[in-house]
Amino acid sequence: MAYLLKVGDVVQVFLRGIPSGEAIEDVIDEDGMISLPFINEIQAAGMTASELERFIRQTYLDQDIYRNITVNVVVPTRYYFIQGEIRGPGRFQMVSATRVSQAIAAAGGYTEYASGQVLIKRGGKIVKRIRNARRLERTPEDDILLEPDDIIEVKRSLW
Repeated sequence: MAYLLKVGDVVQVFLRGIPSGEAIEDVIDEDGMISLPFINEIQAAGMTASELERFIRQTYLDQDIYRNITVNVVVPTRYYFIQGEIRGPGRFQMVSATRVSQAIAAAGGYTEYASGQVLIKRGGKIVKRIRNARRLERTPEDDILLEPDDIIEVKRSLW
């Protein structure tokens, strides 16, 4: 499942095949828009990078701004972090939509001291408290999608 762009994401847009090829870096604003030369603001939030590429190219062609243009949209690498009682704690790259269970598996699974309780922190706040992450397949509502810079903390058992 491809990553959908959202407010606050940084995007790099490369316009090629035009007289002065340009590279534009912009942050998706609170209205979900980015600004580009000659076409001003366009909707970016809610699209994948490839959908945004096609939309930008088509907009330039439809408005007769360019006759031939290649558009590349690059989203800088995004990461999540996993720490605590996990075999391979650290920083992991988000290459696609990632769920808590996938992140735990990517980090090698639990240590023998793990309690099963997992905290998901986003922007310094706990956004999800999972009582028994060992049963995520039985409680899919707990197996949330991670966002860039999320921290997954696997708690230690008290005994």
